[in-house]
This record gives sequence, structure tokens and C-alpha cells, in this order.
Amino acid sequence: MSSRPSAALLKQHPFLHCMSDDLLVALGGCATNRRFKSGAYLWRQGDKAARFYLLRSGRVTLGVLLPGQGFAPVEAVEAGDALGWCWSPDPTTRRFDARVEEPVCAFDIDISRLQDICRHDPALHLELLSRVVPLFDRKLQACRGRLLELVSG
Repeated sequence: MSSRPSAALLKQHPFLHCMSDDLLVALGGCATNRRFKSGAYLWRQGDKAARFYLLRSGRVTLGVLLPGQGFAPVEAVEAGDALGWCWSPDPTTRRFDARVEEPVCAFDIDISRLQDICRHDPALHLELLSRVVPLFDRKLQACRGRLLELVSG
């Protein structure tokens, strides 16, 4: 069963820490509390990017299915992390599978509703961008580190 999280509950997630209550209330309009069992998939490669998750507990592995080899993990995402943070105006598709490794409790944010809210609430849009840009940077730096490990092998 899912329910709408309160602003106080949303504020507990590191991605939303110190966000103003009025912006949290707006964000709460497109968020639900969700639980996923081990082995479930939040999405599969090729699925439409329709959800954004803020993990409260558990672990999810991003990976790809390699023909004849099975699931190849690329990155692990854990409690406190943001996952699926693509909410560009153009519909996109997922490039990885997102498989639950340990039971997950997460805020599930509807990207379409988030886009609608951000169109009418530029303050929320700017606040989210200010939180996503550093996340992008950390992800790119981690990718750079993995590439350097591969080439220096």
C-alpha cells in the first residue's frame, strides 16, 4: 500500500534536507511512499522514464542485461540516494535495469506530475536543479574514476 508522505517525512531524506516546507508540500503532491521486495525491478532498460525515487532504505543495483552473460551490475544505489533523476521535458527511456537487492522503502515521485508542478512553481524547479547538478557531478566523477581504473588496469 502506498500513501502520500508529509513534508516533515520528506525533509528527512538527505536529497531534500533543508528544503523549505512550502516547497516540500508542493513536492509531496507528486510523491508516494512505496516498498519493493528483493528481486523486484523499479524499471527495466527501455522503459519510459516516468518515476524518480528517493531511497529511504535498501539497495538497488543499476545494470544491463548482456546476451549470454546475464545481469551485469554498473552501480549500487543505497538509502539516502536519489535514483532515476531524469525529468527533462522530452520523454526519455531508461538505459539500465534497476533491480532491488535489499528490500527498499522509497519516495516514488511521478515525473509527469513533477514537471507540471515545476511549470507553475519556478522556485521548486530551481531548488531541485540546485540539488541535482551536484548529484550529476558526483556521478560523473565516479564514472571517471571507474574509467581510469579500467585503462590503468
